[in-house]
Amino acid sequence: GFVAGEDNDLSWLPNPTEPPPPGVDPAADTFTPFMETVGALLMGRTTFDVVAAMEGSPWPYGDTPVLVATSRPLPPAAAKLPTVRAV
Repeated sequence: GFVAGEDNDLSWLPNPTEPPPPGVDPAADTFTPFMETVGALLMGRTTFDVVAAMEGSPWPYGDTPVLVATSRPLPPAAAKLPTVRAV
């Protein structure tokens, strides 16, 4: 399945460079506790390309292994992410 909308739209994801919507506690970090329970991530190549291209944001998955489902080699920039590999 796809989680991105038309034209790789991921606008439903929180953007760490923008203020949270009204009524949302900016100090409430739900991502970090969730990621602490994740052993590895599997994502498609398009999702990887979109997330890796997000400027101004650090790699959001830290040291969590990320497996990218793809039939193409990963771009050279992926070498900077030692926990990422193509499967």
